[in-house]
Amino acid sequence: MAISFLLKNATLKRSSIEVNIHFRGKRYKKLIGASVPVSVWNKRTQRCRIVASEPLAEAINEKIDHWEKAAKETISILTATEGVPDSAAFWNLFHQTLTGDKSKHDTPGFTEYMAAYIDKTHVNTHRNVLAHRRKTLELLIEFEKKDYHRQLKFEDIDMNFYRRFRKYCDEKNYSENYFGSLIKNIKTVFREARIVDKLHTETGIEHRDFKAISVAADTIYLTEDELMRIYRLEITPEKIAEAIPESDRRSYSVQRKIAACELVRGRWLIGAFTGLRVSDFGRLGEINIDGDFIRVRTKKTDKPTVIPIHWVVRELLDAGFDLTTRVSDQKINKHIKEVARMAGIDSDVEITQVKGGEIIRTVYKKWELVCTHTARRSFATNAYKAGIPTIAIMKITGHTRETTFLKYIRVSEEENAEALATHSFFRKKQE
Repeated sequence: MAISFLLKNATLKRSSIEVNIHFRGKRYKKLIGASVPVSVWNKRTQRCRIVASEPLAEAINEKIDHWEKAAKETISILTATEGVPDSAAFWNLFHQTLTGDKSKHDTPGFTEYMAAYIDKTHVNTHRNVLAHRRKTLELLIEFEKKDYHRQLKFEDIDMNFYRRFRKYCDEKNYSENYFGSLIKNIKTVFREARIVDKLHTETGIEHRDFKAISVAADTIYLTEDELMRIYRLEITPEKIAEAIPESDRRSYSVQRKIAACELVRGRWLIGAFTGLRVSDFGRLGEINIDGDFIRVRTKKTDKPTVIPIHWVVRELLDAGFDLTTRVSDQKINKHIKEVARMAGIDSDVEITQVKGGEIIRTVYKKWELVCTHTARRSFATNAYKAGIPTIAIMKITGHTRETTFLKYIRVSEEENAEALATHSFFRKKQE
């Protein structure tokens, strides 16, 4: 008899864990429903090293211990019998031993299933979505230990769970939208288990109050006038000195800082006048420039998009802007705030958030809130205010529903009234 835990594919950055059990010359192997970064796996101990980069390490090791104990008990039972069981019979007995519930030995717990679901879908899932699902799983494991003192079952996922999990998230001071995103992941996995894998018939998530809350983000956009101030800004050593504290200026040369700010400004303005996500405007190259149009297959949706070249983008390209140099999202977010500050984008903005069940209002200088996504939101809002048909803008931004798009743009009541005032409906018609 031999029991070992191995990585399914050690050539990947993250691999599923597989148990191998040898009994009377036959090998039984099965994925345990957990995965780890290959770099933290210890071949000698067949466990995950406890490191900060893998918050699930302790829970994974506990699961391996549980499976190892069940495997030993299964072998102990089979040793008293004759013959060699086939795979189905072996794993049937194993799961009875693992769960201690013969009536439901084929149904994993919710978090156990979620781990397996993440593993089986990781190849075709965007890395950001995958990371968020893993974070959701991490929080659920922590929550079930603290609140339920056992693994969650599918029948547990109901309004009682919803209220308890929301209280837990409120205590962690999570925003309404973040809680909503966690619930969205939970509902996705719950339905997959019911509809695709047919593991249960529970309907707890169908309650009308089991909602993936989504509150319109209190974010900003830059007006065309503010964009022009950024475009026409002359970035000088004096401007750098005004915008950046002296303590920060000691770590770099002024000329290198100017070059970095100019590069980021160009990239960011391309985003502000194309409506592309940073994952797309950050990688545009000469190959995407086709006469008077930009042609790109967007990374998120994998759909082709054609955008007329705005005159600002044309002037940037004609002036020799370097499309070959890539800039990380982090550097764009850092430097574009500095550029906006130098351009005088410093009006006061009040941001309202709901965290921990409380409404929190904070006043910022507008330049503090400028980031990569501000470019895309500025494009959509300014194009809408300019009178471009909504459907035409949505072709570029990739929104599929007008209601979603109208929540996305930032048009104040005053701006909406000013636009309406010029409409023929509000003007006196000639007799």
